[in-house]
Parts: sequence; C-alpha cells; structure tokens
Amino acid sequence: MDPRSRGLSQSAHHQDGHERGRAQHASQGDLRRPLFSGEVRSPVAGGGPRPVVDANERLEHELASAKERLEDQARQIETHAFEARTDALTRLSNRRAFDDELVRRFDEFQRQGRPFALAMIDLDHFKQFNDRNGHPAGDEVLRGIAAVLRRTTRTMDLLARYGGEEFAVIMPGAVLDDAKSAAERVRGAIADAGFRYDGKSFQVTVSVGVAELQSGENVSRLVRRADEALYAAKTAGRDAVWYHSGRSCLAVPRTGGDESPSVATSGDSVATSAAPKTAPHPIRLGPAATPAPAEPDNLWFESSLRFADRPALCQQVRCRLGEWKRGGESFSVIFIEIDQFRRFCELHGQEAGEAVVHRFGDLLMTATRQMDLVARYSSTTYAMLLPKTTPSEAATVAASHPEHVADNRLAGPDLDWPFTVSVGLVCVEESDDVIRLLQRCEAALTSARTSGANAVHFHNGQWAETLSEAMLTTG
Repeated sequence: MDPRSRGLSQSAHHQDGHERGRAQHASQGDLRRPLFSGEVRSPVAGGGPRPVVDANERLEHELASAKERLEDQARQIETHAFEARTDALTRLSNRRAFDDELVRRFDEFQRQGRPFALAMIDLDHFKQFNDRNGHPAGDEVLRGIAAVLRRTTRTMDLLARYGGEEFAVIMPGAVLDDAKSAAERVRGAIADAGFRYDGKSFQVTVSVGVAELQSGENVSRLVRRADEALYAAKTAGRDAVWYHSGRSCLAVPRTGGDESPSVATSGDSVATSAAPKTAPHPIRLGPAATPAPAEPDNLWFESSLRFADRPALCQQVRCRLGEWKRGGESFSVIFIEIDQFRRFCELHGQEAGEAVVHRFGDLLMTATRQMDLVARYSSTTYAMLLPKTTPSEAATVAASHPEHVADNRLAGPDLDWPFTVSVGLVCVEESDDVIRLLQRCEAALTSARTSGANAVHFHNGQWAETLSEAMLTTG
C-alpha cells in the first residue's frame, strides 16, 4: 500500500475510534441521568416523556401498596402477639406473659437494684361455687375479679391469670410494705363487690400471699414464698392476706383493724376473725343480668365489666364484617375521644382523670342498644360498634355525643371543667377489612381532633370530612 493510502486508512481508523468513544461516553452520560427525569425521551418515534412518567407513577403506586401491606402485616403480627400473651376469658396477661415479666423484673433488680414484689391471689371455695352455680357463672365471676384488679392496682403493675381461679400481680418498684397494703386493698375490694349473673347475686372472697424479692434468691424461690404465704392465708381461715418475711409467714392486719399479726410456721392453722363486710354493690354480669343500683363510687365496677377491650373490638368487627360480606346487615363504628384530657390530668391528677374516663364510659352506655358494643380503644378513646345501622342512623348517634358530654359533669360535682369530645365515624364498605376500617375511623377521629372542639368527622372511603359535608354529599 502506498503511503497516501496508508495515511487515509489510519485517519479513517482514528476517526472511527473517536466516534465509538463519543458514543460510549454518551451512553454512560445517559446512564448517569436520573431514571425518572422528565427530560428523558421515549425511544418510540414521535414519543414524549409520557411513557416514562407513567412508569414512574406505576412504580410509586406499587411501592406505596407494598408499604401499606407491610404495615398491615406488622399490625396483624402485633395483634397476634398480643393475643398470644392474653388470657381469653379475663383479658389479663396469661402465664406466658407473667413468666416473661417476672424474668424482666428480676434482671432489672440484678442490674439496678430496683425492688419488686409479687402477690398470688386465689378465689376461696371456687370449686364448690362452680358446682353450685355452674361454670358460666364462675366464668363471669372470674371476669369480675379481673375488673376489680384493674381498678385497684397501678397502671405499671402486671395483672395475670396464673391458672384456673388463681391470679398474680407483679408490682415493680414496690417493697414489702407497699405490696402488703396493695394486697389488702384488693382483698377488701373483692369482698365488698357483689356480682350478678342470670338474675342471681353472688359474693366471693379471696386469699392472698405476698412476697418481695430478696437478694440472693431467684424467681422460683420468690414464687414459692408467695405461694407459701397464700397457703398460710388459706389455712388461717381464708379471706385474708399473708406475707412471707423471708423466714416465716405472717398475717396482714385488716384495713382499719387492730389485730396483731399472727405467725404461721409449718403445720400451724391460725383462725382469724373476719372484719364485718359492708353491703355489696352488685356488679352486672352477662347479657341476662338484671339492672342493679350502684353507688357513685362504684360506677367503675359497673362499667368495667360492660366494656370490651381493643382485641375484643377487633374480633367483633371481624365477625360483623364477615356477616356483611355474606349479605348481612350493614354496621358502623364510632370513635369518641375526650379533648384536652392530658391537660386535665396535669392539673387534677391521674386518679381524677381515670374517674372522668369511667364516667364518660357510663354516659356512652346510656346511648347504646343491647346489641351495640362499647370498647375502651385507648386511654382516652372509646369505640362503639353499631350493628344493623344505616349511615344516617349512625350519623345521628355520632352527632349526639358532644351534646351529651356538654350536659353532664364528667369531672364530678366538685370540679367545673368544660369537657368536649372529638368524634370519628365510618360505615362499612366493600373494600374494608378489619384493619382498613379501623384505620379509616382513626383518620376521621384525627381530622375531627385537629379541627376544634366537639367536631364530628366522617370518612367516606377516600378522605375525612365534616359530618355536615358528608350528609350534603349523600343528599
């Protein structure tokens, strides 16, 4: 090849390499651009950015759906975990949760030296009670005992059904004297509480054994000492509280009594005289129970047994939803929250706040039918499940709550506090499952809360709006 031809060939070769380099650089530049930038053009002839934008929107929708599914699964797992640690009859913690809490408090004692105490509680002559009155009546009494325990113990205490007719209370931060006083308060409250089932009145007593964790012992030894104190209370005549000092079991004097402590050693059987009981205030139990008058300070016991808790609400919503999807009646759910409740507790104390919550629950019960369910959804929020209810009927019920609260002195006769409420309402829809329906009701409640006092909002399946707007929309 002559020199000129060789030069042309080399020039063409260099130019071709240069073009390939530019193409490669451009390709890399395209890769470095944002994937969903609006500047990217479709390779389709005559196409604009629309296909890429559509792809971007589809991907965002898929990501949002995936996130929602994961959140739903997390909530379901949380609910199942709660159920696995809850006694189905009393809705207290079960033995598994009790064992875990006992180990946790023991570890805390080992690391920080924080004391805790244990009370073991056993119903007296419960087998004979069941033989005479039947197991359904016995089950209702167990539920009633659980309600009394909730009323007379602290929020931080763990309440558990230990097995059968036996209950346990773990009291974090409590020394022996604290635990003795708490146990005597529980014993007295149960002895003074009357129970009604199927038109019959019952009264039961309990025996209690108390022990505080001591240095050098393990949880098995603590439980054994509390059991020994419980056995001493049983053999001493029942309806009593005994405690284990570390060396022996001693009786706890009755509240207001002047008895000196009795000491039980192995084989002793010490009889104690029972303090006179006040006339019981009957607690209504079961659907067949007849109304019974209640004194003002006993309202909590009246209401506590008639209110479901959050897991029970979820179960009932699940049942109603299944019936509705098989062609059954429509239903609605209402959430009612007390406004500025935290502020009230800061000024007047937690005990006054709890009294308000219970009076509020009693007030709600006056506006329900027998088929309705009232549940305590959170510390300041009640839920109402209204079966066989049209949207207009549910709206009427929801709109009445602010007026009912305004007409009643929830804070009691000695405090003048203008309570208001926020209300959220939903009616069941085709796309609902349990979680979605409750989420919609929570969204309606949140919307009402942020819009001001005594607001009632309805979730229409897409967004929350005021009840008046919803009624205008539906005609």
